[in-house]
Amino acid sequence: NEVGSRQRADSVQTAEDVCQLAPVLRSFQHAPVLLPRTCVWVGGVCVWRVCVCVAAASCRPTHTSFYHNEPTATCIMHSSAIVLSLFALLVVHTQAAGTQHTEAAAEHNSNNNNHLCQNYGPQAPRDISKHEGINKVAFPNAFRRRKMNLCNIHFHINAEHKSQYYNTAAEVTEVHGHESFGYVCPKPKPAYTHPGKGPTEVCHGMKLGDTIEVHWVYSSCDVGPGPTLGSCLSDACSNPTLRVEAVVFTLVNNKRDALNFLNYDVADEKIKGFHQTRRSLPRKGRPVTYIGSTTGTSFSQQDCSPFQVTWSVRPDCFALDFASLGKWCEHNKFEEEEAHGSRKLVKAKELLSKIKA
Repeated sequence: NEVGSRQRADSVQTAEDVCQLAPVLRSFQHAPVLLPRTCVWVGGVCVWRVCVCVAAASCRPTHTSFYHNEPTATCIMHSSAIVLSLFALLVVHTQAAGTQHTEAAAEHNSNNNNHLCQNYGPQAPRDISKHEGINKVAFPNAFRRRKMNLCNIHFHINAEHKSQYYNTAAEVTEVHGHESFGYVCPKPKPAYTHPGKGPTEVCHGMKLGDTIEVHWVYSSCDVGPGPTLGSCLSDACSNPTLRVEAVVFTLVNNKRDALNFLNYDVADEKIKGFHQTRRSLPRKGRPVTYIGSTTGTSFSQQDCSPFQVTWSVRPDCFALDFASLGKWCEHNKFEEEEAHGSRKLVKAKELLSKIKA
């Protein structure tokens, strides 16, 4: 079970941490290789990313990889590699436990020292790999997106949410007078971040290698696509049910293999009576669904959003063709020309709903 495997891997740090033992591995005359999505069971724990030493001859190409630290091979471990990998895992697992304890204590103190907003419903964004939440405000999930109208598309610099695949904190910047936070995907391979003859910047500041989170907003109202979230309601429907489909992308220069953003723009005609995207949104694995709020840098744990939203967030990073996003920014029905800032991750359990497995 892929979802279960990811949950069991929560306590294991990234391959880069394990690979600090690379000099030891090299003493066995094998090259250390990262296995990004190979599940190795050790003592009942699924190790999602492990640094092991293998003979180069035992590697076989398996898929196209856009990321610098992701190999394109599945490898067979030698017995010496297995022993060393288990030792590396023991060291990293012990370090991870100590780090997690420290981070949990810091988060607890942060939540106690800051006055949380009161009487608000569950908030967003959140770490979708953690399902805990004790907010008492509940509301029903929205309909599936195919039974709702796509009313707005916009995107944020960096990933607003956090998952096991986009979990590196981005540099805090300022966007339109507010601090912007977020997380980034692994760095793409250098070949995919070279502009060649194409543009070096699109959408007023986006560059190759950047991470974005795109939001497709759906409304229960009988409305059409348009600029801002105001397009999701009308005089006759002032309290809509909202659903947001969220996908995280890395911007790369690869028209052949990367996704074309124009395929996910709103279709020219309704599909089975509703405004929808031209093609189905990308998915790999199971999206995480939860109830939360709108996001954006004007909200925080002390100043909460009052709007209720059903979220469906893909946990993976997808490679997106850089030029296609640029074309969309030049002309779209939503008057979106640049990235929005990213709200700081909501961590207080009092402001989070419980994610149902």
